[in-house]
Amino acid sequence: MRETPVIALFSMLVAGAFMTPVAALSNTDPATPAVQQPAASQEAPVDNYFGRFGQSVLEIRNRIVTVQGEPDTALQTADGVNSLERIDDAVVVWKAQYPHDPWLAAVLAHLFECYVRAGKAHGAHATALLEALVTNFPDSKEAAEALRTYGRADLASDAPATDPVQPITVVAGRVVDATTSLPVAGALVLVSDGNSSDPVTAPFTTTAADGTFRITGVTSQGKFVVVDPPHGSQYAAYRTALDASAANLTVKLAAPSIATTAVAKP
Repeated sequence: MRETPVIALFSMLVAGAFMTPVAALSNTDPATPAVQQPAASQEAPVDNYFGRFGQSVLEIRNRIVTVQGEPDTALQTADGVNSLERIDDAVVVWKAQYPHDPWLAAVLAHLFECYVRAGKAHGAHATALLEALVTNFPDSKEAAEALRTYGRADLASDAPATDPVQPITVVAGRVVDATTSLPVAGALVLVSDGNSSDPVTAPFTTTAADGTFRITGVTSQGKFVVVDPPHGSQYAAYRTALDASAANLTVKLAAPSIATTAVAKP
């Protein structure tokens, strides 16, 4: 239990007045040993103020509780990181003056966790907090949990970044003869949902004289790109799954006896 300096000093004086032998108060007896001074307390007094912003240990703990209640997205902003660094400014002085304060282990661990949530697990502030926690409280549950948190942060940073899947909204490309690579004009190109290939309900277009086509406004309902050859031609119909390559297709139409393929343009 923490006492204010005045109460603590009063208790020490009273205890000393009743427990110190009279002989010990005399300076005339050369055989009297020097009075041993009590060891400095490991606890920071509650009315001590640390850092440039003058924060007490109670204020530091309250500020940490406040930032712990913030979402990760708030901590990852400039203001969020700044709020952590203001607390850290006081904690640095606290741990320098009272490195084994019983409250300090939890404070170091919680502030380190907030830095991790802010995406600063490998920053100088977080690293110093973790080092102090492991050095001064090596067998504590707080040190063990902080190391696990640090390990999880490393695993997350090592995970390959994945780009969000962008919806396909445009189908475009060129239709050519599979044998001669000449353009095929007048072919019907449409996007089917897999149930219907009716141009009345499906997005469609026809190929231009150079064989090119472009369909915009494709929705998530689209599943296949279907090409119907020009009326009266000897080509077989063509169908392929709708994927990212559909934005730049080269469709090769052939007679029914020849396999049809589609490849993305280089």
